[in-house]
Amino acid sequence: MPAVYVDFIIAELGAPVALGGFLVAAMILTHDVLAALDFARVNQLQRAVNICFGSAVATIGLTMPAVLVASTMVGLPIELGLEPAEIALLALTLAISIVTFVGTRTNSLQGSYTWQPS
Repeated sequence: MPAVYVDFIIAELGAPVALGGFLVAAMILTHDVLAALDFARVNQLQRAVNICFGSAVATIGLTMPAVLVASTMVGLPIELGLEPAEIALLALTLAISIVTFVGTRTNSLQGSYTWQPS
């Protein structure tokens, strides 16, 4: 029921409808972002990146299919909200990620530099 209040406030402010989705995503991801920042602050970059990847996989692999199934059951269309150029960039990003991460030597942060004080 709190979603009704959020939708009402968004409508009263004249804000874009997508603000509701942003607020939900921010609430869900806040815990992971704070944990990743904590690990990055103590120079444990691999753990920070692992948390970020875990959040991305959970969002893409679990949330999106659940939303698609729910929208199909209710009969509402889902719109990704991307222009054709943005869809092309998204597809290229996914293709490059697949090429990068299917190799056996990607279990460390490639191209990262960890500054060590002398």
